[in-house]
Amino acid sequence: MPFQRTPPRMRLLVVEDNPSISENLVEIFENEFEVDVASDGKSALVASDRGFDLAILDVRLPDMSGNVLLKMLKESNPGSEIIVHTGNADLESAIAAIRGDAYAYLLKPVRAEELIRTLRHAREQIILRRTSEQLQAALASSEQKLRHIFDSVGAGILAIDSQRRIHFANRGITEMLGYSSEELLGCDVVDTLFTSAERAKCRIGLEGVLRGEDLTFEAACTSRDGETRLVQWRWTRVHGDPSDDAAYGVGTDVTVQRDLERRMRAQEKLAAAGTLTAGLAHEIRNPLNAAVLQLSLLSRLLRKLPVQENRRLTEPIDVVRSELKRLDALLEDFLRLARPRVAKASAIDLEMLIGDVVRLEGEAARSKGLKLDAEVESGLFARGDVDPMKQVLVNLINNALEAARSRVSISATSAAEWVDICVRDDGCGIPKESIDRVFEPFFTTKPTGTGLGLPIVYSIVRSFDGDITLESSGEGTLARVRLPRWADVPQQQDDPTTSGG
Repeated sequence: MPFQRTPPRMRLLVVEDNPSISENLVEIFENEFEVDVASDGKSALVASDRGFDLAILDVRLPDMSGNVLLKMLKESNPGSEIIVHTGNADLESAIAAIRGDAYAYLLKPVRAEELIRTLRHAREQIILRRTSEQLQAALASSEQKLRHIFDSVGAGILAIDSQRRIHFANRGITEMLGYSSEELLGCDVVDTLFTSAERAKCRIGLEGVLRGEDLTFEAACTSRDGETRLVQWRWTRVHGDPSDDAAYGVGTDVTVQRDLERRMRAQEKLAAAGTLTAGLAHEIRNPLNAAVLQLSLLSRLLRKLPVQENRRLTEPIDVVRSELKRLDALLEDFLRLARPRVAKASAIDLEMLIGDVVRLEGEAARSKGLKLDAEVESGLFARGDVDPMKQVLVNLINNALEAARSRVSISATSAAEWVDICVRDDGCGIPKESIDRVFEPFFTTKPTGTGLGLPIVYSIVRSFDGDITLESSGEGTLARVRLPRWADVPQQQDDPTTSGG
């Protein structure tokens, strides 16, 4: 049998009780193999301890059955191949040899060419098996190294098949979205990871990827605990076996980045609006003050007129006075937006502050037939300033009262180094296209709104290194104000900064 490469020199164990046959076998194979000879079962077991690759085994031995020895030799050298040969063949012996995992069963006398061919085939079988094992070990090692590399990458990496089923997920995905890799394997990537609003778009996009298109997009994904994360994905098709319609996706969590960008845009808009409104406010206030003075003069002149004439003119003058007051209040909002007050942070007793606000807004809630309740952790203090924070809460509660169907609630809880003040209503919620714009100056969904209330609220909260977010799922809205927690509880509870204003 011709070979394209030089085969490795293997160890051959010859177990034969006939000395002449043993000598012939050694003479035939000593140039190709390292030959070891045993004349009985006991010496064969001793030789097997030194290891062997191939064996020629006689069934009839003086001290034990060859088939019994076959089993023992296979157990001691599981990767070996053993050729059984005998001069007294019977069906039972042949069946026992096959059951003992013999490579071949030959009858004596065996022609040298047949024995050589059989032994070389057995050697090639061992070479193929060992090569396969080495390749599998190398592949496993390569896969392990590749997984280690993938797990070391900060981004999440997914591999999917042509049915969008996940068959690989690295550690970045599990850390980003909270699922274990075992939970993700075999799941539809779109149905499992993307929010319901994003699924149709993602299905269409991944169909294109599986056809060979590269795709980059941002989409909202749902974590295992239900939190929504904004993830930027880059998907590409794996080009290789045409039957393997697989694609890889690399996902980066950009939730914080986009939130920071949103805040920066809001701050820039606030600054631009502040500069503009400051100039306008000063220009408008001068004629406004003159109008107020002339209106006061006109009111004094009316007192000199007859009663009937006085009453006829008083009503339109009162309307003008009311509108001038409203315009003055609007100018105050302009100036407040243009020149936010310098934050003078101190400890705010949230229980007292929220209690004051609830009492202040209680009548407004009752007049609308709404319930206004509060739940505050006792002894909870935040870093801020009472008066501007009271303005923040009044604004948020007024908005909630306008939207609520039956109830508005306000709560304050601790969260590590922060405190969360939440105002929740059970109204119809805020449309998705509006919720990202509510802190922009002059943006409003109200027919008579100015669009300055929430930008001012945002500016106040940020001045205390806090944050404010709005969450709306179509069934109510949650406004969450997060302020730094004041760790040291003030000793003087009657201090004006902790009295709730």
